Amino acid sequence: MSAEISYHALQSTRSEIHVPQYLLDKHYYRKHGDNAYYGQSSTQSRNHITHA
Repeated sequence: MSAEISYHALQSTRSEIHVPQYLLDKHYYRKHGDNAYYGQSSTQSRNHITHA
């Protein structure tokens, strides 16, 4: 029940939450940027698809 209350509290105050653009960019580019370091490499990802 506590999680449900927290969820509804966030829904009602979401418009007041502001995440700075530099932080959004940091988390996006760590996976999708030229020097990505989060997640699988493209080789691992291709091998997983062919062996699935």
